[in-house]
Amino acid sequence: MKKINSLSKHLTQRLIVGTLLVWSAAIGLTYLSVGSALERYFDVSLEETAQRILPLALDDYYSRQITQGGISNNTSIKPQFSNRLFSGNATSPDHEEDIVYRLIDSRSGDTVINSHQQSDNLALANLEPGFFQSNELRAFNLHTQDGRFILQIHERRDLRFSAIQDVLFSFFVPISVALPLLILLVTVSIQRGLKPLHRLTALIQQQNPNSLKPLQEFELPIELKPVYKRLNELLGRVDQLLERERQFASNTAHELRTPLALMKGEITQLMDASHNRQIQNDLSHLMREVDRLVTVTEKLLQLARADASESEANEEVSLVQVIQLILMDLREQPSDHQIAIDSSTKIRTDIDAFGILMKNLIENALKYRTEGSILEIYLREGELQIMNQTDLDLDTDTQQLFVRGARQQLDRAKGSGLGLSITKTIAQRLGFELNLMVTESNNKRIFCARLAVSNYLVN
Repeated sequence: MKKINSLSKHLTQRLIVGTLLVWSAAIGLTYLSVGSALERYFDVSLEETAQRILPLALDDYYSRQITQGGISNNTSIKPQFSNRLFSGNATSPDHEEDIVYRLIDSRSGDTVINSHQQSDNLALANLEPGFFQSNELRAFNLHTQDGRFILQIHERRDLRFSAIQDVLFSFFVPISVALPLLILLVTVSIQRGLKPLHRLTALIQQQNPNSLKPLQEFELPIELKPVYKRLNELLGRVDQLLERERQFASNTAHELRTPLALMKGEITQLMDASHNRQIQNDLSHLMREVDRLVTVTEKLLQLARADASESEANEEVSLVQVIQLILMDLREQPSDHQIAIDSSTKIRTDIDAFGILMKNLIENALKYRTEGSILEIYLREGELQIMNQTDLDLDTDTQQLFVRGARQQLDRAKGSGLGLSITKTIAQRLGFELNLMVTESNNKRIFCARLAVSNYLVN
């Protein structure tokens, strides 16, 4: 099935095609109806013409017989109409006649009188009373009461066809003129009728993908109101479910912080008090696991704070200041990193969510960089690039690193597996495109996080 790209285009095409089909059917039905009606009309006219011509033809025939002496002067038949039928004012005998007739003597079968147009090829052998036809003619035979004379009258069939064509042409011309106007009217009507649907579509497109607020109210036709109402109900339902998930994650993380802090304190005291090497090793392993749980808890709190942020991304902040504050918070020495960003460069975004995003990226780079290497942060062609040298054997499919819980195989990869996943989620919500790349340069493996921020930079 062919894909429908445009509803208005689809409806317009269907209506235009339907109109053309109806119009063509109307032409066909008109042809049949008008043709049948005109045929009946012409037959009635032909019959009436025969009824009028027969007495005139008989009168003319007998008048000629009297003049030629073929009938006694005492006959009761008087030539009453002969002068009128062929008077001097009659049409010239060489004109073309639409109706041709002849008077036939049934006893001899001879034609005793015929119309001006002598045409033996029009003579038809059928002398039965009533209508009959050939390929070219429509004819009617009218007999006298005594059956002696037969008036045979002919009419060319092409004349009838021409008359039907004229009628159809008079019907076709105004319809042909009106058809483009009808198509234009249909197109305009569909466009106007679909305006509320276009407005609803535009409203949905303008909605922030990360916002589950109900759509703005506006006047809608009754056909679209159920769709609008149901969509807002679905948005509200999804918002409630996500809010429950955020609350659960946030509450769980908060509830875990205090017990984990107590556990760390207790483990530290046990390590200080114990002199057994085996016990200290076990306690150290337990401490690492507790630290990992603390990290997971912090990441869950970060994700909850980022999801709870409802900022409309209209706050400006210095990009360099954000990065420097994060490095200070991570206790990174100035000599261990390099920032190549103009200090006047600002970014318009949600400050809290952007801070969490940058902290995760920088923290990830510091955690897995080669010892003694320098962390490099650049702004190139609208991309914020965070680069670090690493010894990790990273897969070329870096997109897998965004999967929650994804781990690389080396022992040093002991993160929670949530940092980059949370970062990707925040980046999508803020409208940034985040990509990870691994390159080889001078026998060094370089890991680079590229964040496209060009649409949000403030000059």
